[in-house]
Amino acid sequence: MISLTLYYVLMAICGLGSVVAVFLAIVERDMLKAVLFSAIQSTLYAFLYYLLMAPDIVLTYIPVSVGLYPAVILFLIKKTERFEDVEMKKGVLWATGLLSLVFVIATAAVIAGKGIGPVPPPDVRFLAGWYLATTFNPRVHLISAMAPEGVTSIVWDYRGLDTVFETAVLFLAIIASVALMRGVEHKGVYDELKHGMTLIGKTITKIVVPLIIGVGISIALHGHLTPGGGFQGGSALAVAPLLVLVVFSKYFFDKVKFTKTKALAIRSSGLLGVGLTAFAVLIAAIFLHKPAYILQNQPRVGAPLGFPWKGIDGVLLGGSLLSFNACEAMAVCAGFVILFLLLSIPERYVRSVVVGGEEHEH
Repeated sequence: MISLTLYYVLMAICGLGSVVAVFLAIVERDMLKAVLFSAIQSTLYAFLYYLLMAPDIVLTYIPVSVGLYPAVILFLIKKTERFEDVEMKKGVLWATGLLSLVFVIATAAVIAGKGIGPVPPPDVRFLAGWYLATTFNPRVHLISAMAPEGVTSIVWDYRGLDTVFETAVLFLAIIASVALMRGVEHKGVYDELKHGMTLIGKTITKIVVPLIIGVGISIALHGHLTPGGGFQGGSALAVAPLLVLVVFSKYFFDKVKFTKTKALAIRSSGLLGVGLTAFAVLIAAIFLHKPAYILQNQPRVGAPLGFPWKGIDGVLLGGSLLSFNACEAMAVCAGFVILFLLLSIPERYVRSVVVGGEEHEH
């Protein structure tokens, strides 16, 4: 059993290390090194969330902040410049570092002096206790989500409407990116010897990619039972095509005929699945002349219909949560793939298409 003091020491090290990494990322003129410092900060934050017993956030932070985000930035660096021309003045540099250090020390002093109350609190807060008591409790079925994983239950049952709008925002961002790049299609013939990395890298990727896909599917489909869910699983799944894109090159996708149009179709199918799941109980209730709600998972007072929460041999299904997670994983993964495919198009080709289109309009 790790003592509470050691937990605090490890969290302090992670917090201070992340501040240093962010500071170095800001002042570094070499953008590749800045991305590396940013990834270090993300790794420390992931470990910090793990110490704070927030595994769902860890499963989101690792693929997004350590894998997908640095990849997007590296794509952008490749299309722009690696080094910044403007150098930060030394006075500003030291002042920023000193203020950061003072902030960390002051925050630590406030916490140590119990300025924000007992840390951790002596008792479970009422709201947390309510979720723990009702998330999976067959004895109070009419107010329970009937899924053991508390975070997923909150995300898709207790506050499901918020999650739907969050998913819609991400989808609209993808649609905007596709609209900006409309008409830009760049295809080539894949040459295994010419394109991509070395044979060793390609061989390792062939071994690793199926493992990544298996982990991503597991995170998504077990999100109602264990930490994880649709967004976490979809983010992990997106690492696989990203790795293929980097190691084998964009032209490998042309060879297997996987285009942004197909990725958009997969994403739209995932969002359609989210929508159908949200309205499934309500549609069934209309035909059965019963009252029901949008996003209804389990039977509620005055609304007797709901998704089954238990399957064959007592396997827990989590009601609508399993379907939500699976569909969201499809949408998130395909959305990231669309962005990667768009960013992988050579900039000179994009410029020629965009500039040519503008001249044609005039």
